[in-house]
Amino acid sequence: MLRTSGNTAIGSHRERTTLETLRLANGFSRETLGARSHVAARTIYGIEVEGRRPHRLTAMALADALGVDPDELMASFAVKGPSA
Repeated sequence: MLRTSGNTAIGSHRERTTLETLRLANGFSRETLGARSHVAARTIYGIEVEGRRPHRLTAMALADALGVDPDELMASFAVKGPSA
């Protein structure tokens, strides 16, 4: 199971995404993950920082490069509804 509890980027006011947490846990820069997954570093930035939801094939490539289950990574990108 993928977990991201309590991970706030240093010098930032945003919570880290699952993708960012996994990337950093593997010691990868965005550029390194991009090279390993064949996904542009700018696309990875868009997912991590701008909250963009990747296409399934992109998520699968990222999951493969990170060594995680593609379905679990894809689930972390699910659109969150308003909280009550």
